[in-house]
Amino acid sequence: GQKARRRGRFGGGYQRRKKNDANDKHNHDESNDNRSKDQNNNNNSSNKEKRRRDVKPEGTSLGSGSGFIVSEDGYVVTNFHVIERSYQLNTVVDRYNEQIDQLVGNVTKSFAVDDNSLINQLANRTKDRLKVREGMPDDKPRSTVYVRINSSSMYRECRVVDVRPDLDLAVLKVVVATASSSDSSSNGETAETFSPVQYGSSSKLLVGQKLIAIGNPFGLDQTVTSGVVSAMNREMTSIGGAKIQNCIQTDAAINPGNSGGPLLDSKGRLVGVNTAIITTSGSNAGIGFAIPVDKVKVAVEEIISKDRLIKNPGRAVPGWLGADLAGPDLAATLTKKYLPNMTGDDADDVGDDVGVFISKVKEDSPASSAGLKPLVLSDTGSMALGDRIVAVG
Repeated sequence: GQKARRRGRFGGGYQRRKKNDANDKHNHDESNDNRSKDQNNNNNSSNKEKRRRDVKPEGTSLGSGSGFIVSEDGYVVTNFHVIERSYQLNTVVDRYNEQIDQLVGNVTKSFAVDDNSLINQLANRTKDRLKVREGMPDDKPRSTVYVRINSSSMYRECRVVDVRPDLDLAVLKVVVATASSSDSSSNGETAETFSPVQYGSSSKLLVGQKLIAIGNPFGLDQTVTSGVVSAMNREMTSIGGAKIQNCIQTDAAINPGNSGGPLLDSKGRLVGVNTAIITTSGSNAGIGFAIPVDKVKVAVEEIISKDRLIKNPGRAVPGWLGADLAGPDLAATLTKKYLPNMTGDDADDVGDDVGVFISKVKEDSPASSAGLKPLVLSDTGSMALGDRIVAVG
């Protein structure tokens, strides 16, 4: 980041020096006075426009990283730890005010009086005194996330849609101008579209397969490095403390600033999100880790669907169960061991009446609300099958 800032200042100084040279030539040669003025004014206008586009947002930088676009309407995925400080700065006030409401509410409940009007007035005054104003005086958030797309010099404002600390993921949305209201064909759609990355599959990766990492290491945007799949099924602890299973280990150079960038296969399809490295020096040592795209895709599509529903209440969104299902190999093994009378013609096939085994149920999901139980493996090695889905409707 420091290198990028020094380079920006050097470029600005170079532009000002060109203008002074033109002024010196103007003073030296009066015969070219008018032409020099016109040329200088044109250069000034061009330089001002370039400086206006290159200028960084005001305020103190809280960090930087990489990301990638996943939809034509401008949703961006990055690591949660890249925007964590900005996110916490904006949400800490909300959490504090909620605690004030809860604290004052608990205190007022202890007063058992017939007329609560005085108590309510005191409670409201106390809340007004203790609460912190949300946002800034101009109704702007305390911290704003900005992105530069495809090496553009223009900084684009984003809003944080939602985060998943357990996967170290964050979904942003580029703030775009809406189509003109006079255009009846726009139907309120955005006037700008983006080129999203194509999803691949992390479950089909093989050790030794070629990979490409793209990111912004040390402020050097659009840096491309290559490597191979060093290992699969690595376990990594997320910033939220949860264990992320099936992570990809790669020797593609990943340095500070690469976090949140895409890890691609040789066909340019997304297979992971660069997240962490193991190093003793702080820079790449040939051991990097990426969140598998199979997990990323599910979480991102869920976040985007909910956000679109909030922004467009009439829009239809796909339903979701909130449960992971056992794959065919695991299902065949479970059926053969625990339900031997329900196997198909082939001993390795699962009979039609078996249905599908539930391997995991997510919190606050429709599956959890319905009371579905997943497979449970005890410390002694015994397994409880949990529920099976045998029919829908």
